[in-house]
Amino acid sequence: MANKYKYSRTIVIGHKDDGTPIRKYIQDNNKARFEAKVRAVQMLVARGGTPGKVTVEQWAWQWYHTYKEPHVGESQRNNYEEHLRLRICPAIGFLALDNVKPFQLQEMMNNARTSKGKPLGASTAAKLHYITHAIFEQAEINGLIASSPFRRIETVGEDEKSRRALTRAEEQIVREVAKRHYAG
Repeated sequence: MANKYKYSRTIVIGHKDDGTPIRKYIQDNNKARFEAKVRAVQMLVARGGTPGKVTVEQWAWQWYHTYKEPHVGESQRNNYEEHLRLRICPAIGFLALDNVKPFQLQEMMNNARTSKGKPLGASTAAKLHYITHAIFEQAEINGLIASSPFRRIETVGEDEKSRRALTRAEEQIVREVAKRHYAG
């Protein structure tokens, strides 16, 4: 029987214990879609992921849309999305959910940075910790993983910097500017 797909390719995605290759078959009639599928599988395999398994990124977004998005305000939604987009998915999103190890989660926490490349503050690190913990706890509850690898992961963040109070002269300047400023 002839192949009904115009484009097809086989990619070795790993090896079994006996050394035989594990292959992923990619087929499509549309060249652009086919090439996108091939690139996606190649990138996933290069980063250590396993095609066909639920990845951390897939579950994290499913968790967010199911458990958080409908119940929080816009500001909190932005906060969740930022942590998923900038910190969780780039660091561990490519891993199969059931293959994540605690050391990988601790590395993610240790290496988390702001969008400007600075280490996270204590409050932001605590939010990242909460979100990641909730993602894996809910995966365990839903039977996607046997147990959460997020137990005993430490929050890493810089301590809040102390701020000095304004002097009376500085306070007076602020009050004078506020009288003329459009936002008062």
